[in-house]
Amino acid sequence: AEAAPEHTADLRVARRDLDLNGHANNVAFARWALEALPPRVYDDSELDRLDYAVRQEALWGQAIGAESIVDGEGAWLHRITRDGEELALVASHWK
Repeated sequence: AEAAPEHTADLRVARRDLDLNGHANNVAFARWALEALPPRVYDDSELDRLDYAVRQEALWGQAIGAESIVDGEGAWLHRITRDGEELALVASHWK
């Protein structure tokens, strides 16, 4: 069984998130992933690297969710979802 996320965020795709084709851009996916982090991560750490794979597009106005869980090595693993479907996986590495 998958571990329950430690932190979540409910979001909506905004116009600023879109590229010229009307799809959410890569920066938006990264930003959404980071929305589902506790404040202590920002207070105590510095973002070192983001790795991500976008699996499905997101369009203006869609409700999406971000969730995160820390792995055993200090990285945070994030999932971006829409209606339970996985849109992207992100790993944020901090130092």
